[in-house]
Amino acid sequence: MESITSLRLDFYKLSGTIPSTISKLTTATYFNPSVNCLTGTIPTVLGLLSGIMEQIYLNNNLFTGTIPSVLMNCTNLLAIDISANNLGGTIPDCFFRLKNAFFLNIGTNQFSDTIPSTLMYATSLEAVEFGENIFTGGIPTAIGMLSGLTTLSPFGTIHSLAPFPLRSDT
Repeated sequence: MESITSLRLDFYKLSGTIPSTISKLTTATYFNPSVNCLTGTIPTVLGLLSGIMEQIYLNNNLFTGTIPSVLMNCTNLLAIDISANNLGGTIPDCFFRLKNAFFLNIGTNQFSDTIPSTLMYATSLEAVEFGENIFTGGIPTAIGMLSGLTTLSPFGTIHSLAPFPLRSDT
């Protein structure tokens, strides 16, 4: 398992939890068990893959609980999709400190409270999906700091922002 760089398990009708042995995929850059019936919480052992993991797709499963802050150890993450689960609680401030991430989808869950203003630290974001959660308040004005953002879906519908800038560079 040490030489596996990509693990794609989407649409396999998998059930149960992700085993802790997933942490043995020390060379994996891509992990996709989406569109299955996986349950339990998002495993914290995914944070042990911090040195190399670039893409995690856990969408369209039955995960519960919160976003484990240990995922933020995956500093090389480019894309993360945890949409269409039963996740809830607040979004940890550190979640938006993934400076290399260009795609983030947390839509269709039960996240509450506000969208953290630390969103402005995710300077590489190009596409963000927040829709179909139970956030209070609006989208933080800090989103205007994301000069590369071209796609924003705050309420469940994709809104392309290109070619319109979010802020003036003058």
